[in-house]
This record gives sequence, C-alpha cells and structure tokens, in this order.
Amino acid sequence: MKITQFSVEHSTAVFVLIVCLFIGGILSYSTLPREAAPDIPIPVLIVSTPYFGVSPSDIETLVTQPMEKELKSLKDVKKMTSTSAESVSLVTIEFETNVNIDDALQKVREKVDKAKKDLPKDAEDSEIVEINTSEFPVLLANISGDMDPARLKEVGEAIKDDLEKITGVLRVDIAGGVEREIQILVNPEKMRHHGVSMNQIINTIQTENVNLPGGSLELGSMKYLLRVPGEFEDIAMIGDLVVKSPEGQQIRIKDVAEVRDGYKEQATYSRLTLVNKQPDGTVKYETQPNLSLSLVKRSGENIIEIADKAKEVIKGYQQSVGGGISIAILNDQSDRIRSTVHDLENNIISGMLLVLLVLFFFMGGARNAIMVALSIPLSMLLTFLVLSAMGITLNMVVLFALILALGMLVDNAIVIVENIYRHANEGKDIRTAALDGTIEVGWPVIASTATTVGAFLPMTFWPGVIGKFMSFLPTTVIITLLSSLFVALVINPTIAAVFLRVKPGQDATSEYDVPDNIMYRAYRSSLEWSLRWRSVVVGVSIAAFIGTFMAYGKLNSGVQFFPEGTPELFVINVQTPDGSKLDATDKLGRLIVDPLDGKVEQIPGLTDAERAALNKTFAQAPGLIEAWTADIGVGGQQGLVAGGKAPHYAKITVDLVAAEDQKTDPGVLMNALRKAYAYVPGANIVIEKQQQGPPTGKAVNIEIVGDDLNVMADIARKIKDQLNTIEGIIDLSDDLELTRPEIVFLVDRQRAALAGVSTNDIAMTLRTAVNGTKASAFREGDEEYDITVRLP
Repeated sequence: MKITQFSVEHSTAVFVLIVCLFIGGILSYSTLPREAAPDIPIPVLIVSTPYFGVSPSDIETLVTQPMEKELKSLKDVKKMTSTSAESVSLVTIEFETNVNIDDALQKVREKVDKAKKDLPKDAEDSEIVEINTSEFPVLLANISGDMDPARLKEVGEAIKDDLEKITGVLRVDIAGGVEREIQILVNPEKMRHHGVSMNQIINTIQTENVNLPGGSLELGSMKYLLRVPGEFEDIAMIGDLVVKSPEGQQIRIKDVAEVRDGYKEQATYSRLTLVNKQPDGTVKYETQPNLSLSLVKRSGENIIEIADKAKEVIKGYQQSVGGGISIAILNDQSDRIRSTVHDLENNIISGMLLVLLVLFFFMGGARNAIMVALSIPLSMLLTFLVLSAMGITLNMVVLFALILALGMLVDNAIVIVENIYRHANEGKDIRTAALDGTIEVGWPVIASTATTVGAFLPMTFWPGVIGKFMSFLPTTVIITLLSSLFVALVINPTIAAVFLRVKPGQDATSEYDVPDNIMYRAYRSSLEWSLRWRSVVVGVSIAAFIGTFMAYGKLNSGVQFFPEGTPELFVINVQTPDGSKLDATDKLGRLIVDPLDGKVEQIPGLTDAERAALNKTFAQAPGLIEAWTADIGVGGQQGLVAGGKAPHYAKITVDLVAAEDQKTDPGVLMNALRKAYAYVPGANIVIEKQQQGPPTGKAVNIEIVGDDLNVMADIARKIKDQLNTIEGIIDLSDDLELTRPEIVFLVDRQRAALAGVSTNDIAMTLRTAVNGTKASAFREGDEEYDITVRLP
C-alpha cells in the first residue's frame, strides 16, 4: 500500500507526526467543552404574552386568537397549539426539524410585532422563548438562613451578580424571596370624599415621573441643550404630587393614599428541607425559607470549569457572611460529567494495561506488546483532534461512544503487527517485513473496519430531534474507528520497522513458531475436535441460532427506547384545583414534604404486608434523601415561561445521595410515595424521575379534540378511570384546566354614564383594587423598583 510504503520510507516525518498527535490531542482533550448532553436545536418556540388579572376565556379572545391569526401564516410549521390560562397566553409553535431555528425565531418575532397592534394596550410585551437543551440549569444554589427576608434577597442578588461575571455563564435565575415595591395604598373613603379616581392617581404618577429632552437653544455663540428632569429622586416626592385642584384647592396623593416603601405580594414560596442524621441514629428535618439560584451556561462552554468557579464564588460568600446563612449546592450536573470523564480515563489506562498483558502473553515480548498498545492513546488523541475541529463537545453521548469504541481500537493494530512479526520470523529484514506484512492484510483490515463503520453509518441519518441527539454516538464511533485504521496503516508499520525485534537465529527457511502455552494447546484441541465432528458443530450452531430467537421471545424484558440509569433526584409535581390560593397549595406542599412519619397508617385499603413494606421503605428513606426543595406557585405550562402565575401548582425536588452511595433502590421509594400520595385529598400528584437521554415526552399521549370543553373533560375522566386499571401505568395525568369560579360585574351603562365613568374606568379600577397597577418606576442607583397603586 502506497500510504504504508510512504510512511515507512519517511519514518522521521511519522515520528514528528506522533509528537504532534500527542501535543495536539492532549491540548484538544483539555480544551474540549464538557457538557451534560449534546447541544441540539429543538425546533419549538413559545410565544408568551402576560395579561395580569384576566380570566382564561378573556385571554383566549383578547390575546390568543389575534396572536394565532398572525402566526398561522408561518411556513414549515409542523404543529401549533395554544394555551389560554389565567393571566397568560401561550402559543407553542413546532417547526419541521430541517428548519433553521434562528431564521424561524426572526420570522416569529416579526409576526408578533404585527400582532401587537391588535392586543390590549395594557397587556405586557410578548416574550418568545426558545427551547434549548443547553439552557437548563447546570447547578442550583439554595440560600437559606434565619435572617430578614430582605437581607437574604440582597445576599442572593449579590451572589447572582458575581456568578454572571463568570466567563461562559449565560444567566442566573433567582427564585423565592421578597421584591421591593413602592406602594401607593389608596384609601377609598378619602378618594370618595375628594372625588379622586384611581385612574387620576395613576395618570398623575405617570405624567410626573419623566425625564424628557426639550431640544436645543442658541444663545449668542453657544448652543445649549434643554432638558426637563422630572424623575422622582425621593419617595416623599410622590406623596406631594397634586392629583387635582378644584377651585384652587390642591388635593395631593398623600391626602388620599399612603406611600409606603414595602414589598410585592409573594407569587411563589420556596423552602429547603435538609435531612440531617443525628449521632444517636435519629433523623432531623430542618426547614428554612429558601432562595434558589439556577445557573445556566452558554452553549458549548465547559460545564466543569464553570461549576468549579461558581463553587468558589459561593464558598467566598459563605465565609464572608458567616453563620447567618447556609448555601446548599444541589443538582450539580458537573459531578456526573466529571465522574464519566474520570471513568473514561480509567478505562483507557486499564485498557492499555490489559492489552499489554494479553499481547505479552500471546505475541511474546514486551516490545511487540507496547507497539500494539500504543494504538490506543494515539487513536484516542487523533479522535479528540477531529472532535475539536468539528466543534463537538465532550458530552454524555460522546463519552459513551468513546468507551464503546475503546475495545475496537487495537483490532487493526493486532492484525498488522502480528503479521509483520510473522514475516520477520520468516527471515525478512524488518523494513521489508513491515511493508509486506501490512500490504498482505491491509485490505482485509480496511474491509473489516468498513463493515463496522457501515453498521453505524445509517444511524447518522436518523431524522428528528432524537436523531440529532443520537447522531453524536455513531459519529464519534466512526471517527474513532477511522482514527485507529489510520494508526494501524501509517504509524504501527513505521514503529515496527524501527523497533521490532525477532528471536535470534531465524532465517527464511525457519518455521514460524506458535507459542506453547495452555491457551494455544486448548485451542488446538478444540479445533481438532471440531474438524473431526463437523456435522455435530454445524448442528449445534443451527440449534443455537434458532434457540437464541426462542429464548429472546420467552425471556426478554420488553423494549425500552433509552436505558434508565440510577437517578440522583426526582421531582414531585403537585396540582390543586384551579382557583386554589397560594397558601392552600403551600399547606399541601408542607404535608407532602414530610410524608414519611405516621402517614402509612392513614392510607386506606392496604394489607398488613403492604403496610409493613411501606414502613420498611420509609425507614430507609433518610439514608437515601439529602434534601427536599419545595417551590410553591411554580409548575404547569404557564409556570415554565415568563409572566404566568401558578398559585395552584407546586414543584418539589427531592435530591438523593450519589448513585454509588445509594444502598436502596430509589424506584422502590418512588413507588411507595405514589401509594402514600394517592390518598391525599384535593390534589393531582405526579412523581417524575430525573430524565436521561434525548428529550422525549410521555411514553403515550392521547389527544381529545372537540368543541365543548365540558364534554371533553368528561371523556378524559372516563379514559383515565379505564387506564388506571391497567397494571404498570404510573403517573397518569392530563393538562385539563377548567375555568375557575368567576364573579362577574355587569355594568349598568346608563348609571355609569350619569356618574361620568366608562366601562373601561370601572374595569381598570377593579383590576387596580384586586391586583394593583404599575404606574411607573422608581430608580435608586442602578436598581429600579415598581411604583404600584393598590388597595391596602
């Protein structure tokens, strides 16, 4: 083969190439970004439009339908669905997988801008959310402590600012805590006495808190800029604003309202419950108000480096603040990546050692064994160079593919080096043996590699989002196999031509000696027996072939798309009836967070054996659970994107100990919890295990389509009742949310006209009284706080 001949004749250049491979491969490996999962574009966009204090039916009419009217003209749309919930409209657009998501995002943004003129003027600006696998948190920092909530929020904001300065951090989301708000608490009696409406107070604040340019003025040889600075510099200025002055009598805001520097009404609660084992063997649950920081990295950045720097920042705050707060880092994705990378490195080293031992045993001599074993690091380093050049990150799928291909790396090198060794034993000089030995088996080696590559190649054409996710596996395996083929045809013959040694006394007429050891003797005996009893061997082979299918049909455990690993966390999603208050959901969340003490006896319909099994499982749970993080008011589709309030939802994240430290199966605990929660009144509780593998939905989805929501709800309940009777079905849920109870205000337009007010005035007054209305903003340094008019 010409490539082998060229490499053997230019051995110096090949050794320079080896040095370059070592240097470049090590640099590429050290700089390859580490990620939890492949960064793949998901062709789904969500248009979220908040409109606070508005019922779902009005959201559909006023926001969702005008938005759908514009968006339905988009091209390459696979499916478009909408959700009209209280205070928010969500339109989900799923494009074809071949669509460039950046171009689609720009087109959706243009359509949303066109639809803006048809939306209510007091609706919030629409937000376009792109579903991106790389934008899920890489770690959660839970800040809790026995201190003033405002002080706790200040510490959280400071940590957030420093975390966002880390190179590679996209953003840090903060949840929980209190938020400052300048409140204008109106007094209805005083407003009625002075004849002042809420709209007048809001308009006064909006028109006075301005900073407007006035153009320029030329005086003599100078030109001056004109500006009217009217922004509030002090909160006390708000109370002195004049709302109206009938007959010269000034009525100020402080005459009809109280200006208070307070906090917004909390839309969510967050608590952290730590499971602490006491010296006497008992377990103590410590629950404190919590502030959660979710760190999101940029696409293609190194998750391990970012997590390490974030931990240093958090550790510095922990030391500076002292014992007033505790910061618990949970759901750290970098630990899993670090462990997998460490396993890969161990496998490479272990593989080299095992290959050395096997080759030393069969080929004789450490020199020949080392020449073959070198193909492992060289092939891996060449693979890292190619992966880096292609912009592929070191993620879970790539790491799995590298470990999978590790055992195939030495196949080509073994065949070629062994054949070179045989030619050298026949008396040829080492250079000639290297050429003849490689040429003789070169094409069979290429054909062997091509068959393996051909088995993985079709997987690269797997369509859809899942196909893009899984394509990293065959791509990495193919690159690794081709790298090993290059090493076998170019580098191994060159090394053999320089360093190979044979036993002294061999000449061209000498017979190639087969090593005499127990393995060869056993193989020779089995081969002789097989050749003597050929019909028996053929019959056994046919029987084994047929028996394999029969055994698989009887013994297989079913089909699973992606293997399930040992989870290190699971999530309990709670949904109470629509219309439930946040405090009611919070009360239920407190009940769920501590379900292990004394709850088994309250579960009806269990046998004594089942109660004993549940008690045993719950007794072992403290050794499995590290912490419970309860986020109340978070969940559901409207809770996933900006603008939606979800007081009847709760999400409880249960962090488990590391997989290697788990002494019991988390699945057993999850099933026990399902039984315990099945009898919790007034709630739909679903337990979801930590998802691994490509982004997928539920195993089976049933869609009910119709015009009457009540009829569809009845059908859904009947289907759920029937499905619940099927063994093996868990976490059966639906996305049905019927409209909550409403109190409707019917305006007497004639009497309203006599009073000088419009239907819009009445609606805005009602909305301000219930939810409050943002009138303007108050700036203090770099911070900005809402000025909100509301009832006390």
